[in-house]
Amino acid sequence: MKTRLILLVLLLHSLMMQGQSWEFTSKLYLIDGQGTIDSVLFGNNFSATIGLDNEWNEQDISNIPWNKPEIRSILRKDDTVDCVIQSFVSDSLFPANYDLKIDMRPSGAYNPEGTSFIFKLEAEHYPVEIYSDFSDMYENSFYCSCFTEIHLYKDTCEDETPASCEPGYSHLYTINDSTESYITIKLDFESGINRPGIRNTILKSGNPSGSTLLLDYTGPMQLFDLSGRKLLDQHVERMRPVDIGPLPKGCYLVMTNLMNFKIIKTDILN
Repeated sequence: MKTRLILLVLLLHSLMMQGQSWEFTSKLYLIDGQGTIDSVLFGNNFSATIGLDNEWNEQDISNIPWNKPEIRSILRKDDTVDCVIQSFVSDSLFPANYDLKIDMRPSGAYNPEGTSFIFKLEAEHYPVEIYSDFSDMYENSFYCSCFTEIHLYKDTCEDETPASCEPGYSHLYTINDSTESYITIKLDFESGINRPGIRNTILKSGNPSGSTLLLDYTGPMQLFDLSGRKLLDQHVERMRPVDIGPLPKGCYLVMTNLMNFKIIKTDILN
C-alpha cells in the first residue's frame, strides 16, 4: 500500500511538472421567478487556503442578512449549523463557520476540503433556476466530469435527483419551493488519464467530442460506457474519423494498445 501511495504521488508530481494545472474558477447562477440573478464563485488554486483569503477577496458574510434571492458557499466547522452533508465533508475541516460569495480552496485531487463544496440558497419568488459555468474546469485543470457529483438537498438533508456536470454554461436544477435549499458539488479530478491539453495524447479531435473521434493511432480500439458495456470494438486508422454519433452524450472509456483515456460525448458537432 505504501509503495502504491509513493507511486501515485510521483505520478501526480510528474504530471504537474509537465505544465498542467489543478487550478480553476467556476460559477453558479441563481435566477428567481422574477428574473433576478445572483451568483457565487468557487474553485481551486495552489495559493488558496481553507477559510478566508484576502488574496481572493473572500469575506465572511454569515452575519449579514440574506439578500433574497441569494446563493452562498457555506463552510461549516461541524454539522450542528445548517444542513452539512457529511457524506461529502466527513470531518471537521474548516476553522469556523463562514458564508462566502467567493470560495477558493487548496488544489489537489485527494483533498476533500478542497473539492467538496456546499451551497445554500434563499429566495422569495419561485421557481428558481440554477445554472453552472464549468468552462474553466474543463479548459485549465485536471478536472473530469465523469465522476463529479452534484446533488440538490432539501432542508431535511434528503437527497434529490443528481444533476449532470457539463462543460460551459448549463442548467442544473429547477427549484420549486423553499424546502430545497442546498446544493453540493463533490469534484472529481483525473490522475493521469488523458484530457484536453495533456501531452503525448493520441486523441486529436478534442474532448468533449461530438460525432467523431480522430486518433493519432493505427490499431485496435475499444470503447466502453461507465457500466463496462463494450460499445465499439474495431481497427482504426490514423486520423481517419471514428463515428460515435449514435452514442448518447455521456462519459466513455477508450482503450487502445498505446493508452487508455476517457472522453466526454456531447451533442456538439465536430
